[in-house]
Amino acid sequence: MHTPTIRSNAEKCLDRFTERSAETRRLFHLLEHHTKTQKILIFAVIGLAVFDPTMAFILAPFFILQMRAVVVKIRLRRQLDRASLATEFYRRAVKRIENHWIGDGNTGAQYLGADEVFADDLNLFGNGSLFQFLCASQTSIGDNMLAAWLTQPANADEIRERQSAVREMSNNLDLREQLAVLPLDRGKFQPQAVAEWTSAPELLPSRIARATAFALAVAFASVILSFFGGFGPGVGITILIVILELAFYTLFRSRLRSIRSHAKSVHATLIYLSLVQTVLQKSSFESRHLSNIRCMIAAGAVMPPWRVCAVYRFLMHEPLLAILLHQFVPSVDRWRRACAQPADAGLLALGELEAISSLAQYSFIRPEATFPTVVDTEKCFEAIGLAHPLVGADQRVENDLQLNSTSQLLLVSGSNMSGKSTMLRTVGVNAVLALCGAPVCAKQLRISPFSIGTAMRFQDSLDNRTSHFYAVIVRLRRVMDLQEGKRPLLFLIDEILQGTNSHDRIRGAEAVVRKLIERGGVGLITTHDLELTRIADTLGGRAANVHFADTLMNGEIRFDYKMRPGVVESRNALTLMRKMRLID
Repeated sequence: MHTPTIRSNAEKCLDRFTERSAETRRLFHLLEHHTKTQKILIFAVIGLAVFDPTMAFILAPFFILQMRAVVVKIRLRRQLDRASLATEFYRRAVKRIENHWIGDGNTGAQYLGADEVFADDLNLFGNGSLFQFLCASQTSIGDNMLAAWLTQPANADEIRERQSAVREMSNNLDLREQLAVLPLDRGKFQPQAVAEWTSAPELLPSRIARATAFALAVAFASVILSFFGGFGPGVGITILIVILELAFYTLFRSRLRSIRSHAKSVHATLIYLSLVQTVLQKSSFESRHLSNIRCMIAAGAVMPPWRVCAVYRFLMHEPLLAILLHQFVPSVDRWRRACAQPADAGLLALGELEAISSLAQYSFIRPEATFPTVVDTEKCFEAIGLAHPLVGADQRVENDLQLNSTSQLLLVSGSNMSGKSTMLRTVGVNAVLALCGAPVCAKQLRISPFSIGTAMRFQDSLDNRTSHFYAVIVRLRRVMDLQEGKRPLLFLIDEILQGTNSHDRIRGAEAVVRKLIERGGVGLITTHDLELTRIADTLGGRAANVHFADTLMNGEIRFDYKMRPGVVESRNALTLMRKMRLID
């Protein structure tokens, strides 16, 4: 399916649900008007019934109509909510197809400053970030899972499993729409509340406590029944039983209130998990990963929605709990213990499902994106037609590059604004996508599981008395430490060792590059200093110089952002300074 077709289909769906939302809203307001009219008539009839009691019989049809109107209003409200959610689902898709998505959706700002040695450099989080472009999750657990996938590269087998799931989910637009329109209040969805609920101590921990609760309940019930039978016990015995019942309930009230406070969040969380399970059970999956997710969610949704609501409502009625403490509390305790592990696993599976849905949305709206070939028998990053996935198709520039065991380093030179840093981010962001199971913005990509390390943005600190150069070498140390792991390193370093004199920079850069290469790393390093380009000649064919060029036309500097072999020959710094009238 080509992009124009996808765009037209998404726009048709958006128009359809927008019209449906407007029509439902019109019917809802019309019904509200009729309901108000009926209320006026009911009050009028009640007024007439004061003078003529026979008029009271006319109230019955009005009350029936009023109850029917309430039911229809609830149904219309649900339809309106579903139409609004579906409209939002397709509106977001159209914005991403048109590349007008910045400022729309979850930015992932809560994950800024992640401890990974590449997240900030590659703009994974924040406004205009990769996370904001991808995220289509409905819950916080889905957000967390997507953020974890972006920052923690998977192994080859996991990547292939996710790729299969993303492919299938991408083609199943109906399922993604059904999941998107499920009712949810994000503020009440709290997975951690489920863990607190299931791990809370038992309310009646001993047999003596349970037996006492049972005896008091029987005594209280006997008193009530005896009064209805006309042979009730004395007032003193009745008061004694009531006092003992209340005293016993008070003894365990603090624990019960703790569980009740968790129940409010547990209620919303388990209801949503059950709704997801209801949607998934109607679908069949070829992907083993999606099938496993469905099974885990089904196991985690240990109670149907109606039963979750019943338990929740019962917990909210404290007088009823005081009477039936002996029956209800042990049942809840058994249920909490039984559902602890399945519920946790089900919520984890829900997070994976939403992360897959986010990647599937990207695959759907960018059909030109391809799934990379993941190899674990060699180290390589070999791309044809590689471009940045967040750049619109009309502005995208493609480049080819090869990094492997024999060609480990590309030393990138070029003038200001020619595209060197963008190239580093293009490689890094596509590596992140590939290693989390998503398609990449390339015609073809072969990649092996890497540890990703970047050194691109640096900040000195007056508070910590840290110089810019010190920040640079600290980051380089962190990048090099990644080579101590089991995976090979993909390094992306911008303006290596900037912030010191040229003599120390050249000697230091050569030593750093040699260590990176000798320890098996592959990557790109950019530089403005043409003296550094000579390093490639000292590495015995394992490194090559490439560059980005510019041309001067009619006093304007122009760039084509194409990477070419060799060292850059043009320089534009003085031209730019003259253009800004800094020099003559």
